[in-house]
Amino acid sequence: MIRAVWAAAVCLTLLGIQADRAFSQNPLIGLKGGFNVSWVNGGDAESFWGLDQSRTGFAFGAFVTYKFSPNFSLQPEGFYTQLGGKGGDETTGISLRLHYVEAPILAKFTLPNRSYLTPHLVVGPSIYARVGCNVDRRSNGTTESGGCEDWLAETPIGRVPLDTKLMGLGFVVGLGFDAPLWGRFISVDVRYGSGLSSIDDSNLGTDIKNHYFQIMLGYGWVWDI
Repeated sequence: MIRAVWAAAVCLTLLGIQADRAFSQNPLIGLKGGFNVSWVNGGDAESFWGLDQSRTGFAFGAFVTYKFSPNFSLQPEGFYTQLGGKGGDETTGISLRLHYVEAPILAKFTLPNRSYLTPHLVVGPSIYARVGCNVDRRSNGTTESGGCEDWLAETPIGRVPLDTKLMGLGFVVGLGFDAPLWGRFISVDVRYGSGLSSIDDSNLGTDIKNHYFQIMLGYGWVWDI
C-alpha cells in the first residue's frame, strides 16, 4: 500500500508540473514552521500503554505549490515533525516522543474573495517515516529518558516493549489563508492529521494511532524556472 501511495504521489506531482505549465504560471515554493498538539488513541492506547494525554512538539519544512487553476493547486510538502502522547501526572507518568519525516500531498482549494487575505482549504494523504522514538519516565519526582526499545510497559499480559513502525500512512485536512508581503507571501494553516494504522509493530498488535492539531506559518515566493 505504501508503494502505491508513493506512486500516486509522484504521478500527482508530475501532473501538477504539467498543469502549472499549462496555466502559464511558475510554481510557488516556501518554508513552513510551527507546532503540534499531538496525542495517541485507539483501543489500547490507554489500557496497554497508559497514554491518555496530549503533548506539544514542533514541525518545520518546505513546500511546493503547482497551480491547476486560480482556485485549485497541488501542494507536496516535506517536513520534520514531533508527535506522541503522555500519561500520568507530574510525579509519576510517561511521555512518548515520536520523530517523523512527513510528506503530505495536499489538494489546495483557494476560496474566492476580494479581501487582502485569501482563504484556502487543504486536504490529502500523508506518508511518514519514523526517524526517532524516545520515552521519558517520571517516578517519585525523577525523570529517566531512553529509546522506545528500553520501555517495558506494565500491560495486562506483563511487561512488554513498544516497537513502533518505521513507515505509516495518514491524512491531513486544514484551513488557512495566504497574504501578500513585499512581493512574496505568507500563509497560516490550522490542520488536523491522523494516522490510518496502528504505530505498534510488536507481536501484541495493539491499536494505537497518531493524531495531531498543527499550526503552521509559511513564507513563500515564486519559483522562477
